[in-house]
Amino acid sequence: MQLSTKTLALVIGAIKADRATAQKWVAATVAMRGEGLTADAVRTDSDVRTYIRDSVIIASFDAAVQAILAKDVKTLDAAAKAERKYWQQQIGSILNRIAGHVTRAEEAERDAALEAAGEDKAEDKAEDKAEDKAKAEDKAKAEGEAKTAEERALLKLQEVRKMFNPETATKVADLPRFIKELDSLIVKLMQATAGIKAE
Repeated sequence: MQLSTKTLALVIGAIKADRATAQKWVAATVAMRGEGLTADAVRTDSDVRTYIRDSVIIASFDAAVQAILAKDVKTLDAAAKAERKYWQQQIGSILNRIAGHVTRAEEAERDAALEAAGEDKAEDKAEDKAEDKAKAEDKAKAEGEAKTAEERALLKLQEVRKMFNPETATKVADLPRFIKELDSLIVKLMQATAGIKAE
């Protein structure tokens, strides 16, 4: 089976019109959400429903339909009453369609917020891991430096011991130098035990 060129053009035109309509609905819904309209308000708030009915939906109908809707039902004949009933049903259907579009927008906003929160949590976790790693590296470096300082202090202690006269154990070969070296050694030992890099 093959469709005629005319039918193909009609179907393609309808598809394009649907796509354009969908894009218009997205833009309209984003604008409504931006101004604070909620699906709940469209469904349940009588003031909002009346406002949308009068200012949006009926305003979108042509003048003849607006005239029928504006007339008192008692003044209409049977055919006009039936037409009015049809358009009243269209108003309800369009209100529900608007509520549906706003609901989908709200759901998309919630999903985006949850996704962003998840990304934020993942970023926070990555930052925490990086901070923990940096702290661990700093601690290991400080411990390594402290070990080095301790080792240096022990080497210095050995030098100081050599300055002692081992035979008499009460005499120091060079007392001023010994005192200076001892002071330096005490400072280095204190720095090493405090984890501060000794210079």
